[in-house]
Amino acid sequence: MFGWEPIGNATTPFTGGFDGAGHKLTMFWIDRSTEDYVGLFGFMRNAVLKNLGLEMDVTNGGTAIDGGGIVGKNYVGGLAGRADNSRIENCFTTGNINSAGSSVGELVGQAAGSDIAGCYSFTGPTIMMLNLGYAATSSSAFTITSNPTVTKSSGNAAITWNNSTKKLDIATGLTAGVYPVVLSVNNGAAPNTTFTFTLTVPAVGTSAPGITGPTDVTITVGYAAASYGPYSVTGVPAPTVVKTSGNDAITWNNSTKKLDVATGLTAGTYNAILTASNSLGSAPLTFTLTVKAAGTTVPGITGPTDVTLKVGYAATSYGPYAITGVPAPTVVKTSGNDAITWNNSTKKLDVAAGLPADTYIALLTASNDVGSTPLTFTLTVNNVPGNGGKSGGGGCNIGYGFLALAFMAILTFVRKAIWNS
Repeated sequence: MFGWEPIGNATTPFTGGFDGAGHKLTMFWIDRSTEDYVGLFGFMRNAVLKNLGLEMDVTNGGTAIDGGGIVGKNYVGGLAGRADNSRIENCFTTGNINSAGSSVGELVGQAAGSDIAGCYSFTGPTIMMLNLGYAATSSSAFTITSNPTVTKSSGNAAITWNNSTKKLDIATGLTAGVYPVVLSVNNGAAPNTTFTFTLTVPAVGTSAPGITGPTDVTITVGYAAASYGPYSVTGVPAPTVVKTSGNDAITWNNSTKKLDVATGLTAGTYNAILTASNSLGSAPLTFTLTVKAAGTTVPGITGPTDVTLKVGYAATSYGPYAITGVPAPTVVKTSGNDAITWNNSTKKLDVAAGLPADTYIALLTASNDVGSTPLTFTLTVNNVPGNGGKSGGGGCNIGYGFLALAFMAILTFVRKAIWNS
């Protein structure tokens, strides 16, 4: 899963201007957990972004993303993964950002020398379930930056917005049912946004739907018709299962609880979404079928991944990298500092001289008709260790101490020789 491809990267940053004119992007999602510079804009430099809203879809159109509407590695943000010497004004984001790396933010992952004005972010719980007879309680807190105005624009009177705690307070007494609440969020400048929270109070003995089974299958061109499953479908009342999207050659068989795949698909990747639903909600499952061309193999790339240098190093190279796959993959550096370049002739990473002390991450991607495989190269440039005093002083003291010890050892040896003679 990939979703939106960020505009601009470390090699070719976005340097223009974009005016959203008060519009907003909805159902927005990115799932690029191994990539750096992830957001609507991956990397901005000397750029302008204004008057735009970004409403993230935490289910990427039907399949839950692990952790949020935007998932990346390093430099991850809603509007921009990184913004250098740029201006961002009158923009907002809603939804979650998730990353296992560094430089992560709801609006911008990292901003260097940039001006961010009139912008806000709003995110929080979208669903909650309580059993009949529950005690008065509250939702978990919403995360809000820059203090926009939040009001409840619709929903049951038993659910109220608490501006002090940034939570939804839920009074006792709701009967079994589903209760949506819409929050309006604005800071006085277009565009504005709404956020929907849904409380479910199930009847006694009911349970939410669930579906589990095969999610990834690989076959080769010329395959025979086949079926995959059965899938386990759970929930009370008993859920119905439908295929909500995908190629017509992939069909749901409700009798066998399997996915049937007809013959004839050409080489490629085919996604199908199954959705199990009952009165308490719905649960999606994505099935990915990869059809390989005969004799093909997925790409692979192996080689150095972690290197350490000291400030003042000479230009150098690392590798060669081993690249496998049929057809032969192409390799490109998809992100990273300009001083680190891929040399396709030598199959090495060339590192130019002159990088200051810091950590530099470069991403290589090997791709062919079957798919793509990433490899992350991390270069650490350390300062030369200090000597603890004036330039050269510590080194001279150590040198003189060593010479003194050597001289005493020689003198003792000579004395013993003379004595023995």
